[in-house]
Amino acid sequence: MKPSRVEIISIILSLVFVIGAAAVLLVGEGRKNDGSFEIKTAKTPPALSENSEIPLDENSGTISQGEKININTAAKEDFQSLYGIGEALSLAIVEYREKSGPFSQIEDIMLVSGIGEAKFNDIREYISID
Repeated sequence: MKPSRVEIISIILSLVFVIGAAAVLLVGEGRKNDGSFEIKTAKTPPALSENSEIPLDENSGTISQGEKININTAAKEDFQSLYGIGEALSLAIVEYREKSGPFSQIEDIMLVSGIGEAKFNDIREYISID
């Protein structure tokens, strides 16, 4: 009895699958010459010490962990050391402070256009009014 068209297609697909699986196992990425395999893991950042510098995004500098910036006296450049605060936003903070007077609480920095709750939460532990 002659195999049907469906049976032939099934056999061909099965062979392709078996050959593909064998190729992956034999030539797979991470295989070493001695037959063993290397497991790749994601790199984890090193633990930060109390005086470590925290790397920030391209548009802002760095601030040491535990250091705080007085938002009532900080210069434009000081604000740029905060996460997510670039040149334009730091200028807006200084201009707002000069126009409206000193901040009475750190949450008042959210009155500056461009600083919402999310950005405030990112910088809250690095700012003070003292």
